[in-house]
Order: sequence, then C-alpha cells, then structure tokens
Amino acid sequence: MKDLYIALIEPIKTIGIKWIDFDSGQLESIEDRKPLKYPCVLLRFTFTLSDVSEDSDQREKASITLRLAYDANGSRTSADTPEIILNRSLEWTIQADSLYNAMQGLEPVNFEQLECTSRYQEQRTDGLVVWKMTFTTARWLFK
Repeated sequence: MKDLYIALIEPIKTIGIKWIDFDSGQLESIEDRKPLKYPCVLLRFTFTLSDVSEDSDQREKASITLRLAYDANGSRTSADTPEIILNRSLEWTIQADSLYNAMQGLEPVNFEQLECTSRYQEQRTDGLVVWKMTFTTARWLFK
C-alpha cells in the first residue's frame, strides 16, 4: 500500500493541493477537527482479493476514495452573485476536474490503470465543500 499511496500523492501535489493525507476522519467532527490546510485531499483504500489462478496467484482489487475538501465559508454561488465572487467561490470545481484528470488512467507501478467509478459532492452543513471520487485498480499477487 505504501508504493500505491506514494504513486498517487505525486500527481496530486501538482494541482495546488495544500494538504494530502490518509483519511482518518479528519472532516467528520467540527469540535474535534484536526488542523488541515485547504484545499486538501484525503485518501482511503479498500482491498479485496479474488480470482485465484491455477498457480494459486491471487488478484487483488483496490478501491481508492479521494475526498477533495475546500473551505467554502463566505462563498457565494447563487445566480445573482457578481461574476468575480462567483468565480472565486467555484475555484474548487477547477481543482476537482484537475484531480480527476490527474488520477483517471494513471498507472501506478505494479497496478493497472485507475478507473473512476463514481464522483459526487457530499452534502454538508459545516461550510466545507467535499468532492468525493472513487477509483478502482487491480494487480496480481504472485505466490
């Protein structure tokens, strides 16, 4: 997992993200929120094993969830917002697209290309915009 994590954070660094880390629930509790720099990307991994070959090699599938968090306190996005303020309030959408473009098709060492399987904005009331993307990949574990 270490090599996969390092392979993913390198392209994320190139799109202006200020904090990259494993997702350990940093965004879940306002009272206990750990200090983060925004925008940040938090990563979570899930691995499943399947498809045993004749040689007892096993296929490992990885699901990688990336959460792009942006502090939107003070942002305004209604249709009557002045253009300059609206553009500044929607900067996170540019980073969300950049993050998707950096990850989609990326081929980390020993893994197949990443494929985005979902992306959506989390519903929140704490002033953060959190855009969640899930990518999948796989590799063979040789015995």
